[in-house]
Amino acid sequence: MGMFGPSGGGGGSIDRGFQKIDAVDHVVVAIGSSKRGNFVAGIEFHYQSETLARFGGSGTVSDAKLFNLNPDEYIAGISGQCGAFVDSVRIMTRNSVTGMERSSDLFGGPGGPNEYIYFVEQGNSITGLWGRAGAGIDAIGVYTAK
Repeated sequence: MGMFGPSGGGGGSIDRGFQKIDAVDHVVVAIGSSKRGNFVAGIEFHYQSETLARFGGSGTVSDAKLFNLNPDEYIAGISGQCGAFVDSVRIMTRNSVTGMERSSDLFGGPGGPNEYIYFVEQGNSITGLWGRAGAGIDAIGVYTAK
C-alpha cells in the first residue's frame, strides 16, 4: 500500500479521507462554485458492494458529475488542475483483462496554475483519497494498493 500527495493548497484541515479495497462501480464528483469559478467540492467512490466513501469539504454543491466504470475496470489515475484548492479532476481507468485505458471528462473549473497527476502501474489501483478539505477539496492525494 502507498500514500502519495497531496497536491493543491494549504487551506482547510487534514482529511485522512478513505481507503477501501473493493471494486468501484461509479464515481460522483461534487462541484462547488465561488466568485473565482467552479472547484471540486467532494469526490465519492460508490462500490459494487453498495457502500460509498466520500472525501471532501462541507460547502454547498452546485452540480454533481457521474462517471461509471465498466465491468473489469479499476481506477488507475486521477489528474487535474490545482492552486489554492483543487479546481478540477479527471478519473482514469484501466481494464484488468484487456489493459485498455479510459478517462472521464474534466470535472470542475478550468483554473489552477498547477497540474497534478497520480497514475499507478499495471497491477496496482487507486483505492482511496486523502488530503486537505474545508468548504471544498483544498489538496488531493491518493492511496494505492496491489
